[in-house]
Amino acid sequence: MVKDIYIELNFKNNQDYRKKALESSYEIAFRRYLNWITLEKKADIEKIVADLVPKDYVIGYSIESEKFKKEKYSALISINFEKEKIEKLLISKNIKFYNKKGPKTLIIPLLNLDKRMVLWDDPNPWFQAWIRRPLDSNLTNFILPAGEVEDLITLNAEDANSLKYYKIKKLATSYEAVDALVLKIDLVLENNEYNYYLKAYDGLSQEEISISELNYIQTKNINVGLYNLSNEFANFYDDMWVKKNLAKIEAQSNKLLELRYDKFGQWLKIKEYLTNNDKVISFSILNLSNKKATINVNLISENLFLDDLTKNSYNVKKKSDNLLILNIE
Repeated sequence: MVKDIYIELNFKNNQDYRKKALESSYEIAFRRYLNWITLEKKADIEKIVADLVPKDYVIGYSIESEKFKKEKYSALISINFEKEKIEKLLISKNIKFYNKKGPKTLIIPLLNLDKRMVLWDDPNPWFQAWIRRPLDSNLTNFILPAGEVEDLITLNAEDANSLKYYKIKKLATSYEAVDALVLKIDLVLENNEYNYYLKAYDGLSQEEISISELNYIQTKNINVGLYNLSNEFANFYDDMWVKKNLAKIEAQSNKLLELRYDKFGQWLKIKEYLTNNDKVISFSILNLSNKKATINVNLISENLFLDDLTKNSYNVKKKSDNLLILNIE
């Protein structure tokens, strides 16, 4: 589900505001969802959305905080998509994706203000930026500490800055988080204006996270700028999660397929099947005889490929993690 899409419309005569708001939210949610689960550029996602009707992929929605003011309509809308239908769409376009939720990840927003580390104390506009954004609006399951007394006792700003493992681990454990990120903002006065610079650390492995690919624009309004940066980082971290899992899938989806048949014509038939199968990225023939063939197949998804074989009445056995045996009758 894509949650908390804020829609605001100006009143016009003879307009169904809720219908208009839902139509807008379908498009926004579809873009956001594709941005989460793929590594496609925004311009390419725009093209995908422009060529379809997002409503066709929606199976439900909810509306909250719906308001009718003098000249405006506003609402928070959450959209639930039919995931399998979107998967088929992406497969048909040969777009790689990963749509499983990431682990619960604790965000620790640390601010370096005039050489003073700020975590729980005010002002910490970086912490406030994360509070304002919906934490469940990403593929990664982000959570924020509540900043209650126990949290203050467990971890202070200097501990976070020093990446003290046992204290960060204790705080993460108290929130049942698998991962913990220390996100440090250096707020620097330059030419009579404050600029902000982000460094990100894995609080449990103690390693700095490379954010060289993260692009964000400085703004004069620090609060707006940090809010935008929190969104950019969240999307960037989602991409890291997707890349990591796509790499695992690619490593697992190169399979050896041993084909056994009685007639050479059966080989030609299965070869045509593999050539035209949208679950198969590519394949190469390693050995070929009148009764048996061994090929290497590169699959978009092993599970989808196995399901497709079953639907087409092929008898398949899994001999090992890397070897599939197909008996053709």
